[in-house]
Amino acid sequence: MNCWDSPVCDPLLNHLVDLTRQVGALPSFVVTASPSLCMTFYMSGIIAVVAYRPKPGREHELLQLVRSRVPTLRKEGLVTDRVPTVMRSRDGTLIEVSEWKSHAAIDAAHRNPNVLAMWDKFFALCDCVPLKTLAEAEEMFAGFEPVVD
Repeated sequence: MNCWDSPVCDPLLNHLVDLTRQVGALPSFVVTASPSLCMTFYMSGIIAVVAYRPKPGREHELLQLVRSRVPTLRKEGLVTDRVPTVMRSRDGTLIEVSEWKSHAAIDAAHRNPNVLAMWDKFFALCDCVPLKTLAEAEEMFAGFEPVVD
């Protein structure tokens, strides 16, 4: 008998499916019942990579705002629990990798007054630039300086 034939497994899988529908995204994980049977549940999130080029003299303020971005979005229920990664390019541009819950969450952000107010702060401190404008993007294995808290 494997897990899938067990009376314990069916309710567990039903619960996981219900959670996926309610939350919209779950961390990726794998459930293995036997060596020949493996089931994977994938999150439905959207990974976003954004490059913020600070305006002159605004680097410190920008870094503080970048650090507050995901917590602000999380309070609004728009991003997953994935911890964002923040890094710096050689020219001082900050790059942030984070995860939206879904395309619907991205659309909702464009109508959310708290998010719009935060974006106005970003526009005052930086320009969002395409990744291809970073010198590192020309390299086969782009490397960036990690930004730690």
